[in-house]
Amino acid sequence: MKAKISRICDNPLPATNLPMTGSSLSIKTSIHHFGKALYNSKTVNHPNITVMKKYYLLFITLLSVAFSSFGQNKDVAMIASELDRQTQAWNEGNLESFMEGYWHSEQLKFIGKNGVTMGWNNILERYKKAYPDQKAMGELKFDILHQEYVGKKAIFMIGKYHLSLEGGNKEGYFSVIWKKIKGKWLIVADHSS
Repeated sequence: MKAKISRICDNPLPATNLPMTGSSLSIKTSIHHFGKALYNSKTVNHPNITVMKKYYLLFITLLSVAFSSFGQNKDVAMIASELDRQTQAWNEGNLESFMEGYWHSEQLKFIGKNGVTMGWNNILERYKKAYPDQKAMGELKFDILHQEYVGKKAIFMIGKYHLSLEGGNKEGYFSVIWKKIKGKWLIVADHSS
């Protein structure tokens, strides 16, 4: 079914055939046809066409910014959820579960005061040596100070960690690079001090 649209405001514009889907207009199709009518109608000399072109471009720009922000917010929410999961795993004394937030690869990097450790298994062993039991692990809390995209599928994050321990608290700063791998955000490099 097609609906013939010939008026958008007070002045008539060229007639455009817009497809109808059931009783509602298909937004994607109507935007396409509307834009096509505005930009491809060379025979129409109407004062509102220029104004409508500007509004159309503004609309498309705002729409793309909105969808881009939605995707970024979704990524940030996924990473925040993973940090919450890691914090819970740490506070339960489960280092293997904590490490699930890291890329399971020999290319994973951890940089600490003693240098660079490469590989998921080596980093897990480093954690086990430094934190042999739940008492030694204490209670972990993260504060995120900054995060930014450094590519379509990579986020650089700076934060502060705080460990509440029986013998005194320990805190420091970290910077990590998150990368989206197979639909999941994982830490590929961690620098903690």
